[in-house]
Amino acid sequence: MKLSNFAFLPPMDDIKNELIQRMKKDFPDLDILVFDDENEVLENIHIIEAGYGWVSPEAIANAKNLKWLANPIQEVS
Repeated sequence: MKLSNFAFLPPMDDIKNELIQRMKKDFPDLDILVFDDENEVLENIHIIEAGYGWVSPEAIANAKNLKWLANPIQEVS
């Protein structure tokens, strides 16, 4: 699977910021997208091919090009 973009989804933290720098260096042809809030995600979810972070059910419903997603966040009620 060849990707043209990879999105880092909110919330941002030091680990994600380090990964962004490493991916930009290791994959210079990959468009790295960084979204700071849910509104940005909702506006752009239709173009995201792969991502790392939490995505709302509303965004997932509109994720027409999403092929891969890692959600490292575990919600505790």
